[in-house]
Amino acid sequence: MSVAGWLPPEWSKAILPIAVRRDTNGFSPIGTAFLLHLRGFNCLITAKHVVFRDGQPRTGLFMLNNHREGNIVVVKSFDEFTKEGVEWVPHTEKDIAATICPMNPETDDFRRFTDSLFEEFVNVREGDDIFFLGFPLGIVIPSRVTPIVRSGMVALKRDDDTFLIEANAYPGNSGSPVFFKPCPFEMGPSGMSLGRIRPPKLIGMMTESISYRDVAISPQTGNVRIVFEENSGLSNVLSARFIRETLNSTNFQNMLQHFIETHPQPPTQ
Repeated sequence: MSVAGWLPPEWSKAILPIAVRRDTNGFSPIGTAFLLHLRGFNCLITAKHVVFRDGQPRTGLFMLNNHREGNIVVVKSFDEFTKEGVEWVPHTEKDIAATICPMNPETDDFRRFTDSLFEEFVNVREGDDIFFLGFPLGIVIPSRVTPIVRSGMVALKRDDDTFLIEANAYPGNSGSPVFFKPCPFEMGPSGMSLGRIRPPKLIGMMTESISYRDVAISPQTGNVRIVFEENSGLSNVLSARFIRETLNSTNFQNMLQHFIETHPQPPTQ
């Protein structure tokens, strides 16, 4: 159960695709990232495997976002970001990475989340309704950048501050932020009651979908003949704790401090 009009209208502007160049006229999203406000600057969060390959930052990656004057996609090369003294900082253990994302508030149409939006893992419960935003299957409207919104529920909490959601995710959803869906109902010891509407808090970041594998065995030889792989409808999510750990890491804080010293006027957006 949820409420009508639950998605804040400006939130989609904080969700951006990470893409590779398809040809001279277009780009294909391969992952999802979202913007966070930290000490006045923009931090971009995504899954580590989207921006790293064989332990090294990938080259030839781009970010797409909208222009303030209209539905014009602005392309930013992450290779150019290195000239600003920034790089991708990975979490030491989990599939998450962050960087500083220089933006121009006069031309770029964007929004940023804050860490006050983070929800603690202890407050996530199995059965909670959730939604997530991203760019699955390389889908992006040619004239504007708009993430696709999908919903599901928390399917399983693990002991390591990660959880599963029942939601069909596809290539391109890696890095999608996952939120509580607002709901005015709460289940207590005496049953369901109507109370304060739960806000759409950020509970984690999607890393991958879980595939179901069905193996066909030859009855004559006993050898594997073919393997069928299907989407199980379950996806892995890292809790917001790991976003904090990445941003609070020594490597990220050192990079941010250097950026602050060389860019004293943070954007006001």
